[in-house]
Amino acid sequence: MTFSTDRAAPQDISILIVDRAGNPVTDASIVLINRHLEMNHGDYTHAFDHDRDGMYVEKKVGMGMGGRWQTEVQISRPGH
Repeated sequence: MTFSTDRAAPQDISILIVDRAGNPVTDASIVLINRHLEMNHGDYTHAFDHDRDGMYVEKKVGMGMGGRWQTEVQISRPGH
């Protein structure tokens, strides 16, 4: 997982998914759930779009304040 910056701000996030043989996975569904651990703002849920060659992206993911964040990534794939 790659974030666009290490500063508190909305983040552009990219996730590369490959199979065991190293081939790009193009049929996955990815959901990211963020939660700020120091203040209860609820969960921020984002669905990623497949971009190319196993790369999935989501722009402006809500991480707009400093502090500790919990990030959960849920990946599903048909038949797996």
